[in-house]
Amino acid sequence: MKEEEKNLKKKTENLQILIEKYKKELDNVRNDCKHPETKLKVVTKESGTSGSLRVVCVICEKIIGYPSQKDIEDYYS
Repeated sequence: MKEEEKNLKKKTENLQILIEKYKKELDNVRNDCKHPETKLKVVTKESGTSGSLRVVCVICEKIIGYPSQKDIEDYYS
């Protein structure tokens, strides 16, 4: 493996470690949140391929649940 490839591999590994660390920290913040207010939001998957309408907390953006049929109709009308 060339030196440049080794550097890219190390950088990739370090970034993956940071991503996991921040995901855990975000989970902790979201678990501490009381979710006092919610909104409807189109949430995309991590792959970024598609999105679907969900009920999320206004403060921490945690997905709380699924909208009712009426909520869906109101959102798209």
